[in-house]
Amino acid sequence: PNGTAAPESGWYESGSTAVITASPAAYYHVGAWSGDIAGALIQSNQLTATMYEPRHVGVGFEANLTALRGVPEYWLAAYGWTANFEAAAETDTDSDGHAAWQEWRADTDPTNGLSVLKLTGMSLTNGQAWVFWSGGVARTQILERAQAPNGPWLAIQTNTPPTAVNNGGAYPASTPGGFFRISVP
Repeated sequence: PNGTAAPESGWYESGSTAVITASPAAYYHVGAWSGDIAGALIQSNQLTATMYEPRHVGVGFEANLTALRGVPEYWLAAYGWTANFEAAAETDTDSDGHAAWQEWRADTDPTNGLSVLKLTGMSLTNGQAWVFWSGGVARTQILERAQAPNGPWLAIQTNTPPTAVNNGGAYPASTPGGFFRISVP
């Protein structure tokens, strides 16, 4: 996925040279060559091998990431940024107080100010205390509690993907008051 290699197959006379060229998709680069590559010359996106026996080789493609925050360029491009990805990752287009790189980590939409990972409320129902939050659907979300704002933070509940956009977590109402947060590992 995320690129092609050509030729895909072929027959070569013994002692001849085969050249395979890898072409990554936009926002990707050649990662690693694998398989029967012993003795082959690898130069970035090209593998050159002398053919003495059948060879099976493969190539992997990896996403281009921003240097500072590690945000995939393909993700930024999906939201309309196609150049200067470093600056785009630091931008808060929807003015929700979260830069695009934070929205990527939380799996929220950087172009929608209502799409944000945040606590949305608390309630007490039948002796059970509840904390509610909103966020993305493709990241693990951890509801944490601490006695003080600087921690230590203890996990109360972990939601693994896919998660609902709106979530809730319960804890015993007899638990002393404290502070709550949602984290994304």
